[in-house]
Amino acid sequence: MVGINLNKIFITDYRKLPDLILFIQDKNLITKLQKLVDIEKEIIANLNDPKITEAKLDISKKLNLINLTNITFYEVKEIVQVSKELDSIVNSEMSNINRNLYNLNLEIGKDLEQQQKLIYMKLTNQKTLYDKFSNFLTSINLINDCIEISENKGEIESLYQLLNDNSKEILSSIYENKCISISDLGIDQKFSKYVSYWLNKKGIKATYIKDKICLS
Repeated sequence: MVGINLNKIFITDYRKLPDLILFIQDKNLITKLQKLVDIEKEIIANLNDPKITEAKLDISKKLNLINLTNITFYEVKEIVQVSKELDSIVNSEMSNINRNLYNLNLEIGKDLEQQQKLIYMKLTNQKTLYDKFSNFLTSINLINDCIEISENKGEIESLYQLLNDNSKEILSSIYENKCISISDLGIDQKFSKYVSYWLNKKGIKATYIKDKICLS
């Protein structure tokens, strides 16, 4: 799980207990477990999927109850169990993203699908949960973008239809004024980045700041 075999903590032969005590007291193991829990907390705090709110809350409570200043057999077993639960969530998220993006008939969906596949391959090649979760956390912003697109598929498809139908007017306005207001286009501010993406795909370098899209 952290590059160290933790199966030995689930002992049935208690004659091995002295060796197990030394194993648990290993500073390298303790440091890795502490770092693992920190990474897991970061994932739970930053993964934005409303469908797993209760599961995240449950894992968060369990992680916060783990005493990392005095790690015993109990703490190690708790970390192992919680890590398995989080791993199940990570696998489910990646699977759902892959399926939803595949069915999304939008260019941005196809672009993200390719990036998501690279992340998925990288995660599946990791030998430990520590490395897997570290890579997942590094890619959390992209993963959240994928989740958001999946959750707002219908609205984003309508947005792109609106942009394409009014392409000439929008392009003329941004060239003339250097910036355009999202609200003036009748578009919710939360979709600003998709308008920026649409413009960039047309060869126009643009960035979004709150409810404005400006040439960059």
